[in-house]
Amino acid sequence: QNLTARGIEMDTNAQSFADNAIAFTKQFYHSYLEERDFARCLTMFAPEVTWIGTGAQEVCHSIEDAKRLLAQEAASWDGHFLITGESYQVVPLQAGICNVYGEMHLVEDGPDDALLLSVSARFSVLLRQENAQFLLVHMHFSLPNSEQKSDEFIHKTMVEDYNAQLEQKLAERSMLLRNKTHEMELLAIIFTAV
Repeated sequence: QNLTARGIEMDTNAQSFADNAIAFTKQFYHSYLEERDFARCLTMFAPEVTWIGTGAQEVCHSIEDAKRLLAQEAASWDGHFLITGESYQVVPLQAGICNVYGEMHLVEDGPDDALLLSVSARFSVLLRQENAQFLLVHMHFSLPNSEQKSDEFIHKTMVEDYNAQLEQKLAERSMLLRNKTHEMELLAIIFTAV
């Protein structure tokens, strides 16, 4: 029997591989975001794991980095999220290796009267299957820029704002230079008259 996923015809073995890759990825994100079970997450990483997260400091180059970053995260925030929506797609790359990517909606779990974080996120993970189990080799997790317009591929508004700020600073500096030049001219007149 042949099944279709992402327009690719796959036999039942390939479909089983894709289903298992999605199940692994779901298990990882639920362990990481909802249960905050970092010890379990560490068992799901390949020794050469790398990732790029949402923060400037969230770049991981190895399993040792992963241990350090997860420990820092656990020390800095003890909350967790609820995954309220999620979608997953699989792209088989070669035997035993695939990319799983998708989107999820996260809501910070907390008291009903608290102001809680609610975000949409995007992710991709590169998985390798070894001895009938998956290992996470690489992960990228990002939050879309809410200020970027839907028809922009480069955040033009941000660039325009930056350019406007530069023009404002240039105008301020030009005015300061004109004032200083005027002061120097006045001083030159005074010293020449004396």
